[in-house]
Amino acid sequence: MIRRRNLPALFAVLAAGTARAADLNQKDPARLEAAAVAIAASGNGADIAELARRLADAAFLRRLDPEANDLTRLTAVFQALTAHPSPATAALCLRVAQSKAFAAIPARWNLLLPALAAVRPMNAEAGQLFVKMGRAGFLEVNIPLLAGNATTEALQGMESLLADETLRVEQRVSATHWGILPNRLKPGVVEACARVVGRLGVSPAVAMAIIETLFDNRPAEWFGKRSPYPTPPPWNQATAATRAAYRTLADTVRRRADVSARLRKVVDEAVLQLGKG
Repeated sequence: MIRRRNLPALFAVLAAGTARAADLNQKDPARLEAAAVAIAASGNGADIAELARRLADAAFLRRLDPEANDLTRLTAVFQALTAHPSPATAALCLRVAQSKAFAAIPARWNLLLPALAAVRPMNAEAGQLFVKMGRAGFLEVNIPLLAGNATTEALQGMESLLADETLRVEQRVSATHWGILPNRLKPGVVEACARVVGRLGVSPAVAMAIIETLFDNRPAEWFGKRSPYPTPPPWNQATAATRAAYRTLADTVRRRADVSARLRKVVDEAVLQLGKG
């Protein structure tokens, strides 16, 4: 639950000056939020480490958002962390992720995971967490985040999840549409998707969803009435590396016997558009 609150009160601590770790002892939730937001945006590694310790503590989380299941002030803190990514904020997310108190409200993962994905490059521990949480019900959250990050560990995690046959096919198809479409001009994303398509044992429905999402765009079919939905970047924004990755994948797709005539035509048209870049 997200509440509305008085914005002037929110920034009372900021108006008085730069927040320090000691300000995390505030009793008033608005002042506590302002202190936590300021520290999250500060870039001060020591203060961010102290904020991590506090965010893993049940009593601190209750002081921050006193009403049951309310995430309003915690949301502001993680929005600040997401907007100011650094190795320190990644370490914070990884520490807080180990807290049973934090995980007691599953919706909190929807705040932590974007903050962790904002840090580039993603480290191995973060990549492992995304795979773990993708298998724990957050697949459709994590695939867009991993594709958006698009660094090596993120792409390895994305590839692992999309190829994981223990996960439901329909979930992987949906995650592909939501996550790959807006990121389909990133060469690493195309290459990772090509590896999934080429893997033995990957569900044909997942492979076709990946191919369709990379080359086509059918929002009414893929997203229905859900809004806002992602949109693909224009083909003319493709880099030379992206165009090369698409040409290689297109050759692979044309050799598949299970690709429909309609999809073959879509692939050829997309490659033609990419050739004009």
